[in-house]
Amino acid sequence: QIGYAIGTYNQYLLLLVGAVIGAITVLSEPSVWVLVNQVQEITQGHIKKPLMLVALAIGVGLSLFLAMIRVITGLSIWYFVLPTYALAVLLSFFVPDLFVGLSFDSGSVSSGPMASTFILAFAIGSSVSVGGNPLTDAFGVIIFVSMTPVVIVELLGLVYKRTQKKMAASKGGKSI
Repeated sequence: QIGYAIGTYNQYLLLLVGAVIGAITVLSEPSVWVLVNQVQEITQGHIKKPLMLVALAIGVGLSLFLAMIRVITGLSIWYFVLPTYALAVLLSFFVPDLFVGLSFDSGSVSSGPMASTFILAFAIGSSVSVGGNPLTDAFGVIIFVSMTPVVIVELLGLVYKRTQKKMAASKGGKSI
């Protein structure tokens, strides 16, 4: 209902509201909290829970922003999916192996039951309001929610790797 109401009022407002709903929804996913605890533990506190939560919120917010662009314009999902996954694969060569695994885990936990319940309903209403195909548009939203956290966590992996190298250089030790 919210997506439909906003879309009939002003379809470009769907971009902002979608991003906010995405960011808030991922923070309510129980599995996301398990993941951020594990990341903080594995990185020995170098990547703290708040940073990881903000990164995932930005990632899922961005995913809904992109999904709403797709719903409004009717662009093919491939224009979004292929470049994003190509970037994820490219980044996987430069980040520590640990973060490659964590990144794909973050994609799967971000698209859990809360996302399926709230984000999918928002996408269906948005699609109907702009005259799109709710079946394909809503299906695509879950793909968006799964793929953007992968890239975000890999970018965090680059930050972690850089931090470790600086710490090792200052101590005269070896980095990862």
